[in-house]
Amino acid sequence: MGRKIILTEEQEKIVKDSYLSGMSCNQILKNTGFGRDAIKRCLVDAGIYNPDKTRYRKYSDEDIEYIKKYYQIGDWDSIFKKYPFMNKQNVYDMAKKRGFSADFYFWRKEDELIIKENMYSKTFEEISDLIDNRKSSSQVKQKAFKLGYRNDDSWTEEEINILKKNYSLIPMIEIMKLLPRHKTKDCIQMKASQLNLKSYYSLNCMWTDDEKDFIKNNWKFMSDIELADKLKRSQRNVKYQRERLGLFRSDPFGEINNRLNDYLRRRSYTWRKNSINACNNKCVLTGSEKFDVHHIYPVNQIISDILYELNLENKNLDEYTSKELEIIVTKFNEKQNKYLGVCVRQDIHNLFHSIYGDIATKDQWEQFVIDFKNDKFVDYIAA
Repeated sequence: MGRKIILTEEQEKIVKDSYLSGMSCNQILKNTGFGRDAIKRCLVDAGIYNPDKTRYRKYSDEDIEYIKKYYQIGDWDSIFKKYPFMNKQNVYDMAKKRGFSADFYFWRKEDELIIKENMYSKTFEEISDLIDNRKSSSQVKQKAFKLGYRNDDSWTEEEINILKKNYSLIPMIEIMKLLPRHKTKDCIQMKASQLNLKSYYSLNCMWTDDEKDFIKNNWKFMSDIELADKLKRSQRNVKYQRERLGLFRSDPFGEINNRLNDYLRRRSYTWRKNSINACNNKCVLTGSEKFDVHHIYPVNQIISDILYELNLENKNLDEYTSKELEIIVTKFNEKQNKYLGVCVRQDIHNLFHSIYGDIATKDQWEQFVIDFKNDKFVDYIAA
């Protein structure tokens, strides 16, 4: 048998003070090394510990009333400020043992009335403040929707007029400030669609037939810089629109057969899966779980490289032999998997290509990311 450890008065004081401050016997053992039996014997002799009963004997009646008061309204901060050694499980156990009611779990009638009266004039965060933050803003939102107070199912005549007057003139972020009752972009966009309104984004980024005809009639005689100057557009946007019209200059990748491109893209499952896994299944810029997978290394360039390496011509898909297609697919997958893609939300992906065109480089993507993080495109992606 091991030697019985006898604690000094000073050591006993350390044990009792530690226990009363919220430490468990195991924590005291770890901190002091006094021995488990010696620690328990000290606490039992002091009358503040009984291994067969609840530990809450160490709390005075005043302590228990204080914890009960703030637990009932869900004010954890007040509890933990006074009893920093406690955690929520400690409080739950005490409440269960002593029959505390947990009012903060339930919605009061007055809370529901506050939501009803303020749903269309205040934010969910402000409503949460009105009920003493016993419910988070997300909980307030869920409760409001369950009660049928949707912020997208009722439009006043004044709100509709505001939308009609401004939807085409200012970015979505400003529209949302004018319509605080309708708290989401989706809600506003849905109403605008019903009214056949064109957004600020679409009017500033889409091209008219006259502009397209101007490019078609002049691209052979004018540079993209000159076209941009005449059309009051950026050079990048002009280049993108020109290529969208099938008007390529000396682009070595512009003539790649689209059917071959599509044929190979449909066989990119492994590359797509690995790219998504590398991005943790979310947009790298916004965290959205709805995204496209963007090629950092352009597909057309990969195809062009392969055809050059295999000494094959760029021709119609049905002109390749089955053996040639088999080799092309194998080479394509090998080369593509060296350059994993990035997950990016569809509207942002479209914006990127509207700026840099379909055949964009890795450097252009990196510059786009920098510009995005500096809020350069905030007016465009808000719509």
